[in-house]
Amino acid sequence: GSSPGNARSDFGGRRRDTDDDGGPELPRNTLVFENLEALELDACHGVDALVLDAPRLLALCLPRCDGLRRLDANLPRLTHLDLGGCASLEPFALLRGSLLPLSVASLAHCARLPEPFLHRFVDHCRRLTHVDIYGASAAPPGSSPGAARTGSQSTKKTKAGTLHGDPS
Repeated sequence: GSSPGNARSDFGGRRRDTDDDGGPELPRNTLVFENLEALELDACHGVDALVLDAPRLLALCLPRCDGLRRLDANLPRLTHLDLGGCASLEPFALLRGSLLPLSVASLAHCARLPEPFLHRFVDHCRRLTHVDIYGASAAPPGSSPGAARTGSQSTKKTKAGTLHGDPS
């Protein structure tokens, strides 16, 4: 079981209750998984925030966690990220040293991630080989969902290359 005295979480990780390095990167009380290589929470509607430090995590899959609003994570080895369908997710910090080896990402239907954040994300994750961002900030506020589908595919230049958005 879990008890306040040993600072263990129900997930099997430990909580970092003090700031280890004096830096402001992650909030206090961060969930730490020192050995975890994959974490998947599919359609966990009750999860509204995830704050974690997982130095060995290779894959983070949170598809259809539509209640997830906040993600604060130090993931220096992450190669696969699936946030598809996290419609409430707001822009998150792109921490120095985190997400650098990321090669595959899905931000599909993350409607609260604005275009400027998507450009920063692609510029930060220089090793991306595949990224899905359709349905993210596709329709202007007040328009019907079908209105975005009638437009042509958008293309934006970034430091990392060309960013393609499929509005369907």
